[in-house]
Amino acid sequence: MSDFSDRQFRLMLDRINAFEAGQIDLGKVVDDLEGLLNAAVVADNDWKSRFLSEWGKLEDVRAFALCEGQKELDPETGRLVRTASTQLRNLVLEKFDDQGIS
Repeated sequence: MSDFSDRQFRLMLDRINAFEAGQIDLGKVVDDLEGLLNAAVVADNDWKSRFLSEWGKLEDVRAFALCEGQKELDPETGRLVRTASTQLRNLVLEKFDDQGIS
């Protein structure tokens, strides 16, 4: 994996951390993760598919909230977002393990 892709995965993790800490909102993390994934070189199609599946859950929640004019998520949707965020974190950490990124 290139240094450039390593940086993209580090930035993904930073964005997930910032979202979970309440420093950035759902729309920002969705947009940032999409851009970072598109910039990274990901040869593992299975990993990319799993990442996009979890990312898509966040995108769906964001789209629904925008459509409905919701400012806050209900408890069930909040759990869905937290679960997807955790899964995204695990997927990025998996890349760190696979590539020996420290």
